[in-house]
Amino acid sequence: MAGKVSTSVLGVISFGFLARYLQNQLGEYVLISSFVGFIVVFADLGLGTLLTREIASKRADEKYIAFVFTLRLFLSVIVTIIGSIAIFFFPYSIIVKIGVVLLAIANIFFILASTLWSIFQAELCYQKIVFSQIVSSLVTCILIIVFVLLKLPLLYFVLASSIGISICFITTYFLYTRTISLKINKKAFLKILKEAWPLGAGIIVSVIYFKIDSLILPFYYNPSIHPDLGYYSTAYKIFEVAIMFGGFYTGTLFPVFSAHLQSKKFILHLKKHLLYTAILGVAGCSTLFIFAKIFIFVLAGQNFAPSVLSLQILSFAAFASILSGFFLNIVIAGGRQLLLLKYSFIAAVLNICLNLLIIPKYSFIGASWTTVATQFIILAINIYIAILVIKERRATISS
Repeated sequence: MAGKVSTSVLGVISFGFLARYLQNQLGEYVLISSFVGFIVVFADLGLGTLLTREIASKRADEKYIAFVFTLRLFLSVIVTIIGSIAIFFFPYSIIVKIGVVLLAIANIFFILASTLWSIFQAELCYQKIVFSQIVSSLVTCILIIVFVLLKLPLLYFVLASSIGISICFITTYFLYTRTISLKINKKAFLKILKEAWPLGAGIIVSVIYFKIDSLILPFYYNPSIHPDLGYYSTAYKIFEVAIMFGGFYTGTLFPVFSAHLQSKKFILHLKKHLLYTAILGVAGCSTLFIFAKIFIFVLAGQNFAPSVLSLQILSFAAFASILSGFFLNIVIAGGRQLLLLKYSFIAAVLNICLNLLIIPKYSFIGASWTTVATQFIILAINIYIAILVIKERRATISS
C-alpha cells in the first residue's frame, strides 16, 4: 500500500506537470506510453505470476529461475522489435514513432526488473519491490520537472521515463544480491509457456479492457492534430487512482473468502463485506462526480475543462470496478479462473466492438461511456460466476 500510494502520488505530480506544459501535445505523450504498454504485455505472458507461484510452492530452483529470466529477455526483445516496426505503419507523427522505439527499448529493462520482483514477491520481500519502484518514480518525476523548467521538447520526457525505468532495473538488480544467469533450453521453454499461457491470456484480456480505447481514440483523432486523447487521459488518470484505493480494500478479502468458503461463516462474511464494498463504491463514485471539476483543474489546469465531463462519466465505472473486485475474490477463491477467462474474452471482444462503433462519432466522451459499459459487463460476469461458486459451496456443505 505504501508503495502504491507513493508511486501514484509521484505519477500524478509528473502527469500534472506534463499536462500543464505539453498542453495539446499531451496526447502524443500518452499515445507513446499506451502503445508501448500494450505491446509489453505480450512479453509477459503470465511468466511473472507463474514464477511467483512456483517459487512460493518450493517447485522452482535456480535453473528454473534462469529459464524464466532468459525466456522473458527473448520475448521482450522480440516484442520490442515487432512493436518498433509496427508503429511506422500507423498515421502518427515522427515524434510519436521515435518515442515508441525509445520507450520500448527501455521497457526491456522493466520486464527484466519485474521478473526479479516476482521472486521478491514469492519470498515476501515486498520492501525491495517498493524501494525500487519509488526510486524509479522519484527519478522520473524529478527529471520531468527539470525538463519542464528547461522547456525541452516532448521526446525529452520520453527519455525521462526511459531513464526512470533503467534506474528501476539497476536498483532491483543490486537488491537481488544473487547471480543472474541465462540458460537456453527449448524443451524447458515450451513447458514453461504451456503452464503460463492461461495466466498470460488473462493479463492480455485485462489490458484490452483498460488500454484499447487509448489506442483506438488516437487512430480516429490523431493527437498531433486533436487534443481528445489528452482530455481523456487526464480524466482516466484520476479514475485509475480512485479504483486503486478501492482495490486496497477488496484486495484484502481474498484470504478471508478462501479461508471461510467451506465454513458456515462464509455468508456472514459475504454480507458484511459486500455492504462495506458497496459503501466504498458509492463514496468513490460520488467523490469523483461531485469534485470532478476541482480534480481536473488542480491536476491539469482550466485548459482541460472538457475532461470534467469525461471524469464524471468515469465515476460510474469506478463504482462498478470496485464492486467487481469484491466478486472477483469469490471467483478466484472458488477456483473458477478458466470460466472467468472464457467470459472475459467475450467481454473484451465486445469492448473492442463498442469502441470502434462509438469513438469515431463521440470521441473521448464515447470512450468514457464505453468504459462504463465494459466495467458493468465485467461486474455482471463476476457476479454470475460468484453465484455459481456459492451454489457449489452450498451443495458441498449439504452433502
